[in-house]
Amino acid sequence: MTTANVLFVCSDNAFYSPIAEAYLNQVAPEFIRAFSAGPMPGGELSSLARKTIFKSGLSEEGLEPKSWTMFALPHAPQPDFVILLEDEQILQPFPKWADAPTVLAWAGSLDLERPKTMKDAEAAFERIKKAIDEALLSRTFVAKDEELRAVG
Repeated sequence: MTTANVLFVCSDNAFYSPIAEAYLNQVAPEFIRAFSAGPMPGGELSSLARKTIFKSGLSEEGLEPKSWTMFALPHAPQPDFVILLEDEQILQPFPKWADAPTVLAWAGSLDLERPKTMKDAEAAFERIKKAIDEALLSRTFVAKDEELRAVG
């Protein structure tokens, strides 16, 4: 089975997208890999992100704010799916990826606001977790060529 690369994006890659990356990498089948990035990466993960990741039993390994342009480099994993966790207008313009990934805007349905308290952070994580679980159940992240083989 072909690996599907899922790139979660928020502007600073300091809270929403790293949490989504950590969660999907923990629960996804081996043929799905998650990454996270943003157009204006912060200097480090937010303290609320670190606390939420720890409290949820997720791995913080490899999580650090990074620019999404690195995924446009030839040696980098190319995203098959780009999940926007903030308003698309904030995240424009997109990098030029080698392949044309499927872009899914989850920001509106998740109703995410920048958390100010641990309670806010936990609530945001629960909404992200639910969206990822639903995407896995509906096979949203099945690689395009796998879908074509299943149909043909």
